[in-house]
Amino acid sequence: MDRVGGMLSLAFPAGPALERLAAQSTGTYRVRPTLRGSDCHLSGVENQCRDRLQRGDPPAEIARFCMEHVKAAVDGMTQSLLTTYGDLPLVYAGGVMSNAMLREYFGQRYGGRFAPPSYSADNAVGIAYLCRLAQEG
Repeated sequence: MDRVGGMLSLAFPAGPALERLAAQSTGTYRVRPTLRGSDCHLSGVENQCRDRLQRGDPPAEIARFCMEHVKAAVDGMTQSLLTTYGDLPLVYAGGVMSNAMLREYFGQRYGGRFAPPSYSADNAVGIAYLCRLAQEG
């Protein structure tokens, strides 16, 4: 999302501005993310957004397309994990999960829980936690 935000001349980190821009969109998009099991590949959406920008699509529509693609990717990963591990509680964290649109969608669809946005702004909290677990053995 930050790369797409950069394409649209948004300040880094671009998530909040991209979310506001996407909210101005009037378009609807059906996207198919590239998934392998519970892993996703988002480089394709960056290229598609660049193509849309070069075609002259409005920035709000590019932002919405990007958001819908990320939402579909996380949705697909969630479904894959539920299939593999069963109906366990879902906790969403990380930079993308500070996005209000995504939090609302995944909260309603799956009853997911979310780290507070202040802990979701980047991956530092998650990395620190993993380091602590590794240190403790």
